[in-house]
This record gives sequence, structure tokens and C-alpha cells, in this order.
Amino acid sequence: MRAPGLAAVLVACTSSAGTDGGVDAPPLCSLIGKYQGPDVGGGLHNAVEFRSDGFYVRTQFAGGTATGTYVVFAQLVTLTDQLGEPPSLTCPKPATYSFAFSTDCNKISFMTTGDDCLARNVVLAGQTLTRI
Repeated sequence: MRAPGLAAVLVACTSSAGTDGGVDAPPLCSLIGKYQGPDVGGGLHNAVEFRSDGFYVRTQFAGGTATGTYVVFAQLVTLTDQLGEPPSLTCPKPATYSFAFSTDCNKISFMTTGDDCLARNVVLAGQTLTRI
């Protein structure tokens, strides 16, 4: 039996893969893991972690975190914040982002499909993060 909203989904690194998964197919990339953005000065980074239990943790370089659930469908991830410290980092509405991996699966880029939450946008929208 599968758990609803199971986040441990593997996604293709590029959309150019054949459907047969043959020799020419790219490796599969897992969203599960920790990623950090570029240094914003002084060794500080925005970061996000997607856990295998369907929860994610978003960390702001200036301090603070937000956690919540995520659901993956194809190359889209929907984030629903549940708790933030400080509370202002928690966004009341869910948001969906598209994502794409580098061919080696070590970098991920996020594009918003509509999110009015500045705290999430700072960490994810238009950002390329590196797996750590």
C-alpha cells in the first residue's frame, strides 16, 4: 500500500530521455536531499532540505526557518508551510514550483508558477541550488 503524498519520487534529470529507460536515458535524480544557494556574503547561504517523510525545511541566510509538507508531481513541487521561526517566515498559501536538475543531479533550479510569498521566493524562485 502506498502512503498518500509520498514524496520519495524519482524524477528524470532532463526531459530528453526516452521512455524505455534504455542505455541513452539520463540518470534519475531524487529531490530528497539538502541544497544551498550561492554565498550571499560572509559564508551565508539560503537553503532547503527535502526529507523522505514528505516534509521540507527552508532556511533563510539572515536567520530563521520554515517547515512544511511537499508533494511532487512530475517536474512540479507544491510546498505548504506549517511552522516558521520567526512566524513571519510561514506563508499561509501553498505554492507550486517547477524544477530541473543538472545532468549530474548535483544542482537544481526552481521557477515559481505563482507564489506571492517573499520568504519562499528569496530561497527558491529563479535560484539554482547545489546539493550538499
